[in-house]
Amino acid sequence: MKTSDYSALMPDYGIFRELCLACGPSGFEDEPDAIINKALSGFCDRVEQDPLGNTLAYIGNDPGKKTLMLFAHKDEVGFLVTGITPEGLVRFENIGGIDVSVLCGRRVVLDTLDGRRIPGIISMRPVHVLSRDERNKMPSHDDLYIDVGATDRAQLDGILAAGCPGTFSPSFSFFGEDGRMLAAKAIDDRLGCAVLLELARHFSENRDALDANLVLAFTVREEIGVSGANTAAHRVSPDFALVLESTAASDLASVPERFRVARTGEGGAVSFMDRSTVYDRDFVRFALELAAEKGIRAQLKKFVSGGNDAGAVHRAAGGIRTLALSAPSRYIHSAVCVAHREDYEAIFRLSCAIAENISRLG
Repeated sequence: MKTSDYSALMPDYGIFRELCLACGPSGFEDEPDAIINKALSGFCDRVEQDPLGNTLAYIGNDPGKKTLMLFAHKDEVGFLVTGITPEGLVRFENIGGIDVSVLCGRRVVLDTLDGRRIPGIISMRPVHVLSRDERNKMPSHDDLYIDVGATDRAQLDGILAAGCPGTFSPSFSFFGEDGRMLAAKAIDDRLGCAVLLELARHFSENRDALDANLVLAFTVREEIGVSGANTAAHRVSPDFALVLESTAASDLASVPERFRVARTGEGGAVSFMDRSTVYDRDFVRFALELAAEKGIRAQLKKFVSGGNDAGAVHRAAGGIRTLALSAPSRYIHSAVCVAHREDYEAIFRLSCAIAENISRLG
């Protein structure tokens, strides 16, 4: 029996919190991967991992039904150690797109050669020793380093070396009126991963409601080129794909209205186009109409920007009908992102509704 009251569906914030606190930049997704595999246990027909590291969970194997594949990426933006100065300062490169403006003074954690995790702070020369011209310019990445408290290179021998990964320091908290806002590292895209885990739990008990065979894909390396999603989509070759993501909200006073991608608290943002995908028009229409029919908040992403796993998915396996449903997130790709609890809940509900009604799309 299909769900009659989608407003009654409530996701668990515990698994969302656990995922956001995990550290897993692109290429180093082991920690969120372990959480995901443990959470999937007992809820799916089978779970497999491909050679690239994608986790694929299967629910249903009815030859009379089409296949809906849902994507969310396990990785997050982060850092890679590239060297250590004689003074014991750590040089680094970004993993994924991080603007230099959000780096200086931020707390980070680095994984060591011996399996520990140590804190550090991204810093640069203090303002007191900058020239007048330098004070008026944004620092370049070459001006930055990570201070881990060492006083010379020798102190870090056997502890850190080129190739060690890091992320912004883990964080997760509620704030604002009634705690409706979420502030956390790695909302992009641990929110999508949390929704997939909630879907696995929900449909393990409500299989009769499914309108398709489901494949839940927790992908790797989205932030550095969507290679994980490309591999996963070719492996499964589904009929439909739903990419669950986070997108820039920009609903701030200083942002002109025409550049406001989506608004927090108004539901998941359905994309009609971004920098890598023109989305299936009928799928976009179907999702928005279904949301209205079921009383689920949803909005159209108003500004063409960014890209996600859909850029690879829609071109895979001879072409896959694809939709992106994203959570508006302020300060994306920074130390602390902000999202609205109602958007997380709405994305979960609309994903359930799509899985229960996808045959209406054709």
